[in-house]
Amino acid sequence: MKLKNTSRRKFIKDSSRIVLSSGAIYGLDNLFNILINNSIANATTDTYQYKHVSFLTPGGPPRWYFDQPLNPNNDGTFVDGNFGTVLKNINGMWQATYAANPVKFGENKLYMPPVWSLKSASSNQSFADLLNETIMIRGLDMEINSHPINEERTIRPFNSNPSISGLVAQLAKKPITSIGHSSAQTTTVYKSPDGSANISVPRGNPISGIIGPFKASDIIQYKDLKHSIKQAVSAIDKYAQQERLPSQGTETTLKNTYEMFASKLDTFAKQFADLVKKYEEIIDLETAALFPEVTSDLKSIKPNGSKEYQYTSNLFFKSGDNLFTILQKANRPQLAQSFAFAEFALKEDLTASLTLDLGINFSNIKGVGITHDQHFVGSISSIIFTSLYFRSLLGCMLELKSALQTSGIWDKTVFQFTSEFSRTPRKDGLGSDHGFNSGSMSIMSGMIKQPGLIGNIYTTPSDSMSNLYGGTYGDAAPFLKDAGNNRPIINDDVVSTICEMLQIPKIGTKGQSLVKNSDGAVRLLMTDHKNIKRL
Repeated sequence: MKLKNTSRRKFIKDSSRIVLSSGAIYGLDNLFNILINNSIANATTDTYQYKHVSFLTPGGPPRWYFDQPLNPNNDGTFVDGNFGTVLKNINGMWQATYAANPVKFGENKLYMPPVWSLKSASSNQSFADLLNETIMIRGLDMEINSHPINEERTIRPFNSNPSISGLVAQLAKKPITSIGHSSAQTTTVYKSPDGSANISVPRGNPISGIIGPFKASDIIQYKDLKHSIKQAVSAIDKYAQQERLPSQGTETTLKNTYEMFASKLDTFAKQFADLVKKYEEIIDLETAALFPEVTSDLKSIKPNGSKEYQYTSNLFFKSGDNLFTILQKANRPQLAQSFAFAEFALKEDLTASLTLDLGINFSNIKGVGITHDQHFVGSISSIIFTSLYFRSLLGCMLELKSALQTSGIWDKTVFQFTSEFSRTPRKDGLGSDHGFNSGSMSIMSGMIKQPGLIGNIYTTPSDSMSNLYGGTYGDAAPFLKDAGNNRPIINDDVVSTICEMLQIPKIGTKGQSLVKNSDGAVRLLMTDHKNIKRL
């Protein structure tokens, strides 16, 4: 897409240079980006309605509690290992056991992780209602065993290509190009063809990161803001006249920018604080509610110092500790803040491109975090805390979906629940290691008209891994045909799928879309989900 008589890239570069040379002060680089993108929007006639949110769960939490069904058809192909989704009291000892419950998913009734058969403790709505607009991908081979690299590749698979966030930002031309948590690797690899910048914000209070440069401080006084905006708009308008561009709407740009980043700052801050409180209350209700076969009998689970109750490499629950009491002391603000900011930014139409970090720790117990990177989180501890993490996530997602439906933007919004990989559970119950070849991904959107589960997995580990890991845990099996060969789903396929949904250029080089977007209606191109025995 180009402006009349000049490229967008040249316009951004030259107009930024003109404005900066006229006396830049702290924070004005962000202001220039906003003004320039507003001006570009006024100079073009293309429209783009889609919004994209990448929710990152860093650390690679075990996904068999959430979107990695291991026995969806209940057909006898599942092989049990020393891990699971529920707790069973067998001969007086608590043990991890895999269980799944029948749930309606698309055109099928599938056996899903137990969380999907629950109702939200906040809204009393069934979590399974979300499956009506969900595509779940399992058996995902990420090909690379790396936390940061795989996080980056979920949004930008190749350094030479732009990112999903950058392409959406370029097309949408919202007041703020793109916003991402500074803690997320997916933020650091933002790249747009037009050279626009991503605004990096802190995870705790993203609003302060956005409006901070425009608030009164020792460096920039509030009285200078109006003058600075006028100065920026004037320079852009002058450049437009020199290049014979259409009118840049100087007065409109000045008015909108000034109102957004000056007169509404206090309102913005209050709105965000109220949203955080709302999502914190949802999480409190979800974690306090009974979770059949997971938390319903926590008061009777008294750790004995065995490895199954371990939650760091050298720290165990002590004998006599009550897990129910410990759980009530959990600290979990990151989930609430991320969902609050997603609702705030999307409803206020600040941006169409968000990359948000849901946090690596769900609980903070006795000063120690129950991390998603669960090398040394025992199977019993993992079941309790990770199950409640995903229950809380789904409770927040039901509320966010409802808010976006009310605002009329759910049907144009794509949520990508991503991580660098899932886990490979150890036979000894001590923890789980990186499952870079056993990943999963969930996509939720009002555009999805044919929901479902896709992806094949092996029933047992490879021979080289069987001494450490056992059972069916999601190891990627052949699913797609490529150059005459069967292969698993890879990250490039997922990225191509997101690109198809968002109607942006394909940025992968070896993947294929798993869906088709026809005038805003997204349907699966394939629906298989088999458990395959190794030959």
